[in-house]
Amino acid sequence: MPTTLPTLKPSGPLKARATDALLDEAARSLKLELPPSYREFAKTYGNGLTAGLFMIYVPVDAACSE
Repeated sequence: MPTTLPTLKPSGPLKARATDALLDEAARSLKLELPPSYREFAKTYGNGLTAGLFMIYVPVDAACSE
């Protein structure tokens, strides 16, 4: 079943969006399955604070973050 995210209004620039390859690598490294909703959020919005309460972190390419 596909994940449908609610429409969000980002309050800042979108950055550090994850790719499928980075998410797959993170899941292998952590030895767990990432929820579809997290994967979709990470690819669409990247990292950020939601509802002023929850910090969402995404895997990033270390070579590109310097």
